[in-house]
Amino acid sequence: MPSPTDTMLVHLPALLDGLKTVAANEPLYTDIEAVLKALLHDKAAPDEDAAVLCSMLLAPLPTPAWRHDVADHFSALRTSPAMPVKLLAQLVMGLNKAMGIKTDHHLVPALLMALALGGVPSSLPYHNHNHTREVVVLAAILGIAQNTMTPFADAQTVLCELLIAACVHDFAHDGEGNRDMGKHLPMRLEAMALNKAAPYLKAAGLPDASWKRITTIVLATDVSKSSADFVSPAEWLRRAYAGDGATIQNCPPEMAPLFSDPVLTLQAALLEDADLCTSAGMPYTFARRMTALIAEETRVLTPTPQTLIGFVDHICRGAYVTDAARKIFDDNIKRLRAEAEQENAETIYMWS
Repeated sequence: MPSPTDTMLVHLPALLDGLKTVAANEPLYTDIEAVLKALLHDKAAPDEDAAVLCSMLLAPLPTPAWRHDVADHFSALRTSPAMPVKLLAQLVMGLNKAMGIKTDHHLVPALLMALALGGVPSSLPYHNHNHTREVVVLAAILGIAQNTMTPFADAQTVLCELLIAACVHDFAHDGEGNRDMGKHLPMRLEAMALNKAAPYLKAAGLPDASWKRITTIVLATDVSKSSADFVSPAEWLRRAYAGDGATIQNCPPEMAPLFSDPVLTLQAALLEDADLCTSAGMPYTFARRMTALIAEETRVLTPTPQTLIGFVDHICRGAYVTDAARKIFDDNIKRLRAEAEQENAETIYMWS
């Protein structure tokens, strides 16, 4: 790892001290304390796959083999013996060369705390620390690309909020969908993640204004809907991003800020693309594996080409949201669908 004195890790002692203000009976308190201490005392060499992945991601944008190389390193990191939080911190600090977030920026302590939350190990097949790491990496790359195309007025703050949201968007996931007692409950998982992350982020000094923005960004990642809820929060996000304000009167209050704040809408759209592109932006072989893992976790979906086609058509709506995602991932989503269609419909996807 880089020296703590010249990176965001300089804030670790203060974060551990501030953790004392969080009630010890808060969910995962012991795990988060252990993760922060392990990061503080880590003396191991940087992970080679993470270092190569950073170099690759910071190179001029993609060659035809880029997605395959990224997927290969994602797969290697999934089997790395290194602490999940170390890998996550190493990747974010490596990518920070392009993000330009200064160590003394006021959101950096909260970002470091968010990295600790995102680095808590989870045994879930899909919504675990591996998925979080991949979403954070893709959110960083999309944020860098978007800022290059159309610079943000305050890029450091925008990118910090985006990465914090990416770190906590599936925090403490319970492996169940957005249902309760058999009834669809919109944003259940997202709200739970926010509620459990809130004491830690606030102990790290996250301002209320940023917390409100992160709340909206995370809630907008919910792609679920039911026969009673015809439009998912993610679909409301797509409408706001497209400038479709005609139906705002039917919008859930949690999504209303997206229709009045273009920067917030872009941040939410970048996270939505990053979340989906862990499959939709990757080669078919990797997308097959992600389909197998989500099927194992949900126990409802089947690990088949039809599930992947349904993901492309109904969750991704056949397209990426942001200009950055379209630039980086091009027409990969169409290739995924075509390859799934060509596969025998009875094929069973496996992780290995």
